[in-house]
Amino acid sequence: MYEFLTWLLQPFVVCLLLSLAGLANLWRKRVETKRRLLLAAAPFALLILVSIPVVSWGSAAILETAHPRLDRRPDDAQAIVILGGYLSEPDETRPSPQLGIDSLRRCIRGVELYRDGEPVPVLLTGRIADATPGELSVARVMGNLVRQLGVAEQDVIVEEVSRSTWENAVESARLLKERGMTRIVLVTDGKHLLRAVRCFEKQGLDVVPAAAGYQAGDFEWTLDAFQPDASAAMGTDAAFHEFLGLLWYWSQGRI
Repeated sequence: MYEFLTWLLQPFVVCLLLSLAGLANLWRKRVETKRRLLLAAAPFALLILVSIPVVSWGSAAILETAHPRLDRRPDDAQAIVILGGYLSEPDETRPSPQLGIDSLRRCIRGVELYRDGEPVPVLLTGRIADATPGELSVARVMGNLVRQLGVAEQDVIVEEVSRSTWENAVESARLLKERGMTRIVLVTDGKHLLRAVRCFEKQGLDVVPAAAGYQAGDFEWTLDAFQPDASAAMGTDAAFHEFLGLLWYWSQGRI
């Protein structure tokens, strides 16, 4: 009962229920405008659909099943490439830049792979998308972290020009090929791997994908799987961002 009540009283769920009640009331009382009400009811129904955990799980699974978890680093891998994620700039509450959870996961996974065999170069790639010259890049902050986690100074390479997955691939390939490296382990989120791998392969690199985390884990068919919530909506949104990214990159010849 406690779990159900805490779900029911979430602001997101309360707003959905109130909106549903309002639409039902209008539908019942204003018979002559039912066709117009469909314009409001249809997107509301779609909002409920994308907020259901089973839909969020399925959307992520489509992307993530293409690349299962990598258990061991291949012996012939010449470098590890870690894609940058989110970075929070310093402000009144943060005296220094703070890596987002996705960036942290990727760094930790990259360091795990670094330790799994002989040391190889670790390339951190990316700057925040709206960065201006002189601002601290996500790649540089991630580089500082992997050093603290045990990656040797001479093995850290920082690429802080790129602002997108495509640019990550272009700039990383340039730096790697200058060093005679073409076979890499690519680290990013599971749902991002499909697009990222294709971008790096487009640059002539031999890519071994390594997910830093999966959104779609083992699924349990319980009542909770069909109860709309905000986190599921965010997960569905993230998955569709990747679907749209794949479509756009394909149309531009980037994958």
